[in-house]
Amino acid sequence: MTTKSRIARVSWFVVARYPFAEAIMLAMLGSEKTKKPIDYVEIPSFIITVNLCLLVLWASFMCFGVGRRWFSAISGAHVIVNTYILLSLYDYPEWLKMKMMSRTGFCTGTFLLVTARLADQPRIRTLPQVRKFGQTIHGLSLFVASQLVASAEEEYLAVIRHIPLIGSLLTYALPVLFVLCALSLFSDKFHHVVAVVLLFAFVIIFYCDCKLGYWQTRNSVELWNQCRIVAGDVMLFCSLIFYAAF
Repeated sequence: MTTKSRIARVSWFVVARYPFAEAIMLAMLGSEKTKKPIDYVEIPSFIITVNLCLLVLWASFMCFGVGRRWFSAISGAHVIVNTYILLSLYDYPEWLKMKMMSRTGFCTGTFLLVTARLADQPRIRTLPQVRKFGQTIHGLSLFVASQLVASAEEEYLAVIRHIPLIGSLLTYALPVLFVLCALSLFSDKFHHVVAVVLLFAFVIIFYCDCKLGYWQTRNSVELWNQCRIVAGDVMLFCSLIFYAAF
C-alpha cells in the first residue's frame, strides 16, 4: 500500500464517522439550548430521535462497508437539512449564519468527493459529475469563508487576536488565497499543490476556530455550535488530503 493510499484511508476513517459526531453535537446543542429559555424553541422529541437515529445509521453503514457511496451522499444531504433547521429555528447573527453555511458546504463537498471516488475501493470508476459538483460546493464555501475574513468584524478580530504578529497581514492575504483556490476549483484546475497550500493556509482559521472559550465569551456562540464549525474545518482538511493524494 502506497503512502497516498494510507493517508487517504485515514481521511476516509474520519469522514465515515462524521455522522456519529454530528449526532452527538446536535444532541448536546439541543441540551445547551434548553438552558437559554429566551432563545429556546422546542422541537418534537420524535423528530429529534429520528434525526439522530438516521445519522447513526448512515455512519454505521459506511463504517461497515455497506453502500458507502450512497450513504456518503445521503450524509452530505442530511448535514444540509440539519443546518437549515438550525438556521430557520434560531435567530443567529448574519456572520454566524454564513459561517455555519460555509462549514456545512465543506462537509457536503467532502461527502460528494468520497462518493465520487472511495479511497479504499480504487476499482470503482470515478464519477466526474459528482466530483465536479463537490468541487463547486467547496469553491462556494471558500468564497463565503473569504468574505467572512474580509468583512466580518468577528472573524477579523479573531485572526488578529490569535495571530498577533502577522494577523493584520493575514486578514488581507487569506481572503485572496481562498478566492484563488475557489476559482481553481471552479475551473477544474485544482492540482495537488494548490490543495497542499490551502491545507496549510486554512490551519490558521482552524486554530482560531478551536479557541472555543473565546467564541463563547466574546461572540456568544454556543459551545456545541462552535464544535460543529470546527468539525466542518476538519472535513475540509480531509477533502484537501483527498485532492492532494489523487
